[in-house]
Amino acid sequence: MRNSGSIVFDHDIEEALRDLSGELGKTRNNTVRFIVREWMEKNTYLPCMSWTNTATLMGKPARAAEMIDAHD
Repeated sequence: MRNSGSIVFDHDIEEALRDLSGELGKTRNNTVRFIVREWMEKNTYLPCMSWTNTATLMGKPARAAEMIDAHD
């Protein structure tokens, strides 16, 4: 997905990507990466890196993986 700018979608998908990119404040390429990652996590192709509600790391919400790395 590093060259996701070279992916050509149908007009309606490109329009939706443009709108969503604006809403998220991301570039088109980062929006495509975000969508693919979310889909892969949701469909269990990737492990889910969900945020914990109670954990913090340096004053910010921390992911479980970050907490494990911080304690090693």
